[in-house]
Amino acid sequence: QGVLAILETKNVPRVLVMISEQNVGGGGKPWWQSGGTVSMDAAENTFIDAWRPKGIEFVDRQALTGEISTRGPLAQEPSASEVKTFGAKVGAEVVVVGKAIALDKGAIMNTAMRSVQATLSLRAINVDSGRVLATAIVNKANPHVDPIVGGTLALKKAAEAAAEELLQKILAVWEHEASGPSKLVLKVKNIPKFRVLRTMQKFLGNQVRGMQKIRQRSYRGGVAELEVEFNGSTSDLAIELEEKRFNGYSLEIEEITGNVVIGSLTK
Repeated sequence: QGVLAILETKNVPRVLVMISEQNVGGGGKPWWQSGGTVSMDAAENTFIDAWRPKGIEFVDRQALTGEISTRGPLAQEPSASEVKTFGAKVGAEVVVVGKAIALDKGAIMNTAMRSVQATLSLRAINVDSGRVLATAIVNKANPHVDPIVGGTLALKKAAEAAAEELLQKILAVWEHEASGPSKLVLKVKNIPKFRVLRTMQKFLGNQVRGMQKIRQRSYRGGVAELEVEFNGSTSDLAIELEEKRFNGYSLEIEEITGNVVIGSLTK
């Protein structure tokens, strides 16, 4: 399938990019940290420019400025929970997070040219589930008499290569999901006892059309998180669940996102 066709299967997810960048001799803080710059650095700007012509939509990160920030002044990457918070804040379904560093490796063959190398490591994270969709690590070099200029050019090269690699990996995941069962998260609240959860899992596996597999990820405080493989979207799953009753219980749907269904058991 083409890029747009695959994106359509996921309702054209919106993307937030968070790349912390350090050029040769540079420092500073990324834009999401307190006191960080709001300007777009070379790697992040190049990455967005590479994906946008493919039909991918980006959220406006300016909405996050001053709203929330990562823990501690020295943090270079936000944690998984912070990534989910940031993405949800601006309505992103996917967050691309990572680091870009350019280093001056010294003179080339006793000339005025400097060997400048950039390394870019990225992760694409699904905001709903926190699942890592794909990763990429790219190294690129760019000799230049000015190490800062060389660093900028090397960072751009790395960002272009990483953007292409990451996109192909993500599209492969989404295309596979479109051709088979989707991995979704089902959160069920108000479960009175563990045995009710066990009964519910058996019922869902046997009586819900399109249900392939159910895995229990957690159960605490009357709330269960289940990972399910289901032939359909979260809306399809919600419709199926609302129509079913077991042992006098029904499931009242409270929230539906691209990958998560949240509901409560009621009598």
